[in-house]
Amino acid sequence: MVDEMVQRSIYAGPLYVQIKKLLHENILSNKWSTGMALPNESDLARAYGVSIGTMRKALQELESAGWISRRQGRGTFVTDPRQASRRRLNHFYLNGEHFSPDGFNYLSCTIEPARPEVVSGLGLRKGDSIVRIRRKKIIKGILRLLEELQVPENVLEGMATDEKRRKKISDNDILGYSAYIRRCTERVRPAFPDEDCAAQLEIETSSSILVCDRLAYDAEMRPVEWSRRFVLMESVEYWTDAS
Repeated sequence: MVDEMVQRSIYAGPLYVQIKKLLHENILSNKWSTGMALPNESDLARAYGVSIGTMRKALQELESAGWISRRQGRGTFVTDPRQASRRRLNHFYLNGEHFSPDGFNYLSCTIEPARPEVVSGLGLRKGDSIVRIRRKKIIKGILRLLEELQVPENVLEGMATDEKRRKKISDNDILGYSAYIRRCTERVRPAFPDEDCAAQLEIETSSSILVCDRLAYDAEMRPVEWSRRFVLMESVEYWTDAS
């Protein structure tokens, strides 16, 4: 049966891009859950009223973004690239196991002009705006983390212009905006927190912390996030693998 969303074009751009985004919505809404097998290309093309070539291109785009995987002789299955992204975005380990600090306390989400270092890192033009998100996570005895994320408006799409949605931002919104983080570059240095940072982390200004500046790239290797993290590691360790 044809999906109701197919009956109206809600995205601009080539047809295969529109179909890709419609398919992506099925995954984000859990209509197609992780691990579920998708119908074959012919059936999908028929259901969405497009050629097999258009559907194949849409599926290739979705696979490149990490949302589906094709298994020889078995079919196409829904995957969740946010799991891989969590590992790339967090180098924390606790008792030898990867530790991802989910469940942040969001402090603010604003739209403002990008600073020069962010303009350069994200390949923006002078005067371009970004979505600036401040959030923190405190697990006493394990990890205290304050971070600032800066993301181009066009990457967050509707969230940037929807004030109500910005106020209800969640971890999955942030991890889902670029679908799949393929690569990160990061610079780490020791520092002492200023008064605001110390207050947010509930520590003294004499405490030694790590400052991590990170640039993250999506599946198409576009820079999609500039971040600065202030970290006090109490029980966690910071591991990287250069292989």
